[in-house]
Amino acid sequence: MNISEIKEYRNYWLVIGETGKWVAKPIRDGQHHVWWSDVEQELRNKGFHFFSQSKQVGRWLLSEYIEGECPTYKNREIGIPLMQTLAQFHTHGQKLNTPPTAQAAYLLSDRLFDRLHDFYHHLILREDRPEKLVHLISEYGPIFYQQANETYRTLCALGLPYLALSSRDGHMLSHRDLANHNWIVDRNQQVWLIDFETAEYDLQIGDVWQICSRIMTEHQWDIHLFQELICSYESVKPLKDWETQILACLFRFPNEFLRETIGILEKKAGYNEDQTIPYIEKIASDYPIWLQRVGQINTWFRKRKTQ
Repeated sequence: MNISEIKEYRNYWLVIGETGKWVAKPIRDGQHHVWWSDVEQELRNKGFHFFSQSKQVGRWLLSEYIEGECPTYKNREIGIPLMQTLAQFHTHGQKLNTPPTAQAAYLLSDRLFDRLHDFYHHLILREDRPEKLVHLISEYGPIFYQQANETYRTLCALGLPYLALSSRDGHMLSHRDLANHNWIVDRNQQVWLIDFETAEYDLQIGDVWQICSRIMTEHQWDIHLFQELICSYESVKPLKDWETQILACLFRFPNEFLRETIGILEKKAGYNEDQTIPYIEKIASDYPIWLQRVGQINTWFRKRKTQ
């Protein structure tokens, strides 16, 4: 591969050569990379092409560079094409032939348990905290923890661990990291899904919950926007009754507050006080609205079931 220029790009490297532009990042998990290479080829064979091609060069993963911008979840209109593309990804990513890796499964139910455990640890630990976060944790931490704990118990009663394991056994592909920086909208307004380091066979409804939660948090959990998002997804891939039941319950799990607070306290990459703490403050101040809208979401799902 003849290279003419290399420059920094989004915490990685942009490699410019005769054959085009590529985003280069180190391969951190060899087993997962081999697995994803087979999954990628299978997805393309089944007709899903809205993600960048990748290839291995030594210990580096090179993904084809897509000209475009990362969308912002503050833009209401972007939700519809994102949901439709996600539904296409899920549809083509069902019952794949590629077996899972030999690594231990770390599924949605496991991730929720760990997040709940980690947040509780920080809640009771008298550690040095950013001054702006002290009040938020002392006033809202116990409230959000209780809500999360009750919801997790309900999810387990609904069979979440079993359903997650069944999705893994059934080779149901899930992206599992639908932050806005893992989407690209190109010049033709085509949506592309990128960065599959966390992709795995898991509950696909977890993806729907994650992206809807991120978008809805930016819009005070507008019930009409939520209906648009779900209907956009279902225009491609209708949800089963058990999926809507799990999804309605997942929305009662305050994942955004827990994740962002843990991210700041553990000084994780991508979290900084100037941006994250105001976001946590917004989530906390919107708590009464969130509870009300989550109730409306459950009512909407119940009405749909009886129609």
